[in-house]
Amino acid sequence: MSESPNAPSRTTSYPSRRQVVRALRTLSARGYVDPFNLPLEDPGVKAVNAMLHAWQDGLQRYVDHSPDPTAFLKYRLSHATIHIEAGFQAPPHITRIVHWWLTPDLSRAECRGLSGMYRRIQAKIDELNALLADLLAQPQRDKIIAMSTALLGAGVTQSILGLDLDDDELLMAVCAELVQDKRANIESLLTQYGIE
Repeated sequence: MSESPNAPSRTTSYPSRRQVVRALRTLSARGYVDPFNLPLEDPGVKAVNAMLHAWQDGLQRYVDHSPDPTAFLKYRLSHATIHIEAGFQAPPHITRIVHWWLTPDLSRAECRGLSGMYRRIQAKIDELNALLADLLAQPQRDKIIAMSTALLGAGVTQSILGLDLDDDELLMAVCAELVQDKRANIESLLTQYGIE
């Protein structure tokens, strides 16, 4: 049985997804959070991108010759999420992946009656939306922690707020309410109690 001239060679070796994720993590460990903002002339970035492109080529060759009706969507899911798995978790990047890649692929899976793939893509969208919500909430949590630390450091006590602030959970709840209340002017509140 002869193989198609375009079929992947049995001897051609492509990097695995795991190898590519490990290589990409070397870049995210250097502080890069969005793959669209990588310094493309950096030799390390060039080497990792070459590995990424080789992996993509191998995967594309597999998809091109696979009888599996879900192969294309599996490829896109794997391709779309590889940077996020490697630590590139800038909210704009995650948003792009969810809206430009996964949401259209969810529709493709539904239109083609691929219910298993539909569930898999929907689960990934839900996971990324939760991650995005968590990342976007981080500055809010940082404000709450900073405020509670400042209040404790300044000796804010029951006599000032009329609450027992020895309880860390209560203190965090009070600070959360202050941070979330759009009408509260937090800076003036801190100044009022001598907290700079």
